[in-house]
Amino acid sequence: MENIEVKILSEELINDYLNYFENKEFSNNNEWGSGCYCIHYHILNDNDIKINRKNTAIELIKNKTLCGYLAYKNGNVIGWCNAGEKTSFKRLNDRQELLDLNNKNQKIISIVCYLIIPEMRGKGVSKILLENICLDVKNKRYSYIEVYPSKKEGNCFEIYHGTKKMYEKYGFTVYKELENEYIMRKELN
Repeated sequence: MENIEVKILSEELINDYLNYFENKEFSNNNEWGSGCYCIHYHILNDNDIKINRKNTAIELIKNKTLCGYLAYKNGNVIGWCNAGEKTSFKRLNDRQELLDLNNKNQKIISIVCYLIIPEMRGKGVSKILLENICLDVKNKRYSYIEVYPSKKEGNCFEIYHGTKKMYEKYGFTVYKELENEYIMRKELN
C-alpha cells in the first residue's frame, strides 16, 4: 500500500490520537464509539463510572504506559496499533494463563489491538503497522513480540487482536493455546 506513514505515539501526537478515536475509528460501531481510547488493557475495571477514559488515555500516553503506532495517509490517521511492554498492560498481567514464570526477566512487547478506519479495512494497514513494529523493536533489546489472536473468525470488532494467519506470515509461532485464543511469539535475537 502506497503513501502510508507510521509514527510512534508520543505526546506531540496526542491530538491526532484523540481525534482518531473521537471522530474516525468507530463511525460504524456506536457500542465501541462511546469512548474506547484503547485503554481497556491498561486498566482492570473499565466499567468503573469514575473513569474519565479520555483523561486516562492522555495520562497513560504522557507517562509512556499507553504506547503504540499510528498509521497516516495524506496526513490523516487511518489506523492504530496498541503495542508496548507487556508489563504496562494490567489485564495481561492479571491473567495467570498469560504469565511466563520461567522467563520473568525477559523484555516482551505485546500487541493487543489493531483499529483501522472503515474505508481502509482489508487493505493491508494492519500488516504495515506490524512490519513497522517488528523493525522498530528489533534493536531495542526485547526478547520477543507476543500477540493474542482469537481462535474465532469474525468482523474487525471480533478479530481486533489480529489473526493467526497474519502473524504466521511474519514468523510468529504458537507458544501456548488457550480455550479462545492463541499466545503467539516472534523471537527478536
